[in-house]
Amino acid sequence: MLQVTPVDCQPMTIVRQIQQIFDAELHSKRIEMEILEDKSLFDLGIEWVRADPSRISQILINLLSNAIKFLDRRPERRITLTVAASTEAPKSDDTALPSPNVEIQIGPAGSHLYLFFSIMDTGPGLKEAEMSALFKKFSQATPRTHVTYGGSGLGLFISKRLVELQGGRIYVYSQEGAGSTFSFYIQVERSDRVTTTTAASPPPVPVRAPPIELPERLDGQQTHVLVVEVWRIFSIL
Repeated sequence: MLQVTPVDCQPMTIVRQIQQIFDAELHSKRIEMEILEDKSLFDLGIEWVRADPSRISQILINLLSNAIKFLDRRPERRITLTVAASTEAPKSDDTALPSPNVEIQIGPAGSHLYLFFSIMDTGPGLKEAEMSALFKKFSQATPRTHVTYGGSGLGLFISKRLVELQGGRIYVYSQEGAGSTFSFYIQVERSDRVTTTTAASPPPVPVRAPPIELPERLDGQQTHVLVVEVWRIFSIL
């Protein structure tokens, strides 16, 4: 059973941690990934929110895995992940982007906010008929998709369920030959937690290992020894 457990978390930290998960694969497949932090996050003073970071991560991992998979054979390989926010959900059913006309009002802790995530890729894109089957259980765009790229057809179905459990919706925009954009928004609460800065810790103190006493050879011959210096690092707390 899918559940959502909100805790204090930082949306941009979640996104950067997800990027680190994929760093090696992105590098090996020569895929460029860019993370954009929309101005709305600063305007609304959003650093901490109450949301479920594991569920947000699960959705992002599913969507990024798909984007990487479909970029594998493309001449241009680029992914752009954008994070934005609003005090209102989209009023239109055909967009998952915050309205630029929403009045900026920074509410108290516990007030509702909406986080928006958009993943745009330069993959092969989809036909309109293919998009209609994307979020169905055990369904992929076409039978050819499984043969060419693999997958079970569950990732997008689960992502849709997780988004809806968090009071949001997920959308796909695509054009054959021109890439795809998967966008979703979720409802979160403003957190009263703030980032605190602490004094920098002093640098670690290197301590040499004690000298090694070498035994003398009984035959009086010269002893040849390979000496490796071992450094033990102790942090001063």
